[in-house]
Amino acid sequence: MPPCPICRKPVADEAPTRPFCSARCRLLDLGNWLDERYAVPASDEGPGDGGLDLQGDDAPAEATDRVAKGRPLPPARPPRRRLDD
Repeated sequence: MPPCPICRKPVADEAPTRPFCSARCRLLDLGNWLDERYAVPASDEGPGDGGLDLQGDDAPAEATDRVAKGRPLPPARPPRRRLDD
């Protein structure tokens, strides 16, 4: 069973929240994307360059190392509080 990308608990293949172990971890991951903690590497080439090649020389070394070594993602920040006037 592969681990949850957020908390590293094992996830059953038939889990409805797969690849996450729970709805909570799925929402934490969404929050990470919305807070721009994750980013898709950009290319210097113009539109129509054929997409990203994450296995080639253009892949960011840190992101490739993180995936290869199976390191957990950084912890999520607490939600921001709204200041009322």
